[in-house]
Amino acid sequence: MHVLDFDDYCIQNEVPAHLEGESIFGSQMRILSISDMPEMVGGVEQFINFRGKPGKPNMVSLRELKQNYMQAIADNIEQSMKEIIKKFNIKGTRAERNVALSKLL
Repeated sequence: MHVLDFDDYCIQNEVPAHLEGESIFGSQMRILSISDMPEMVGGVEQFINFRGKPGKPNMVSLRELKQNYMQAIADNIEQSMKEIIKKFNIKGTRAERNVALSKLL
């Protein structure tokens, strides 16, 4: 038996017409853009070479890259929610705040 937590359940709203054509990049697209990158190929861990300081490459494993990338997205979403909650003075439990945020949209 699976028990699902619906505290984060909210109605998905359409993108407002005034935002169409803007550069809106949602979290699902962000995650999908990196999810197909294989961490292992033929039993060999894969790395990406980032430009660090001039002349100093920065090798990072794809596993570490994905973890850091997804954590950055989660941190960004959490920070944005905190800013909105503060701006609109939203109070209550997590579920009550999510309902209030859904009504604002």
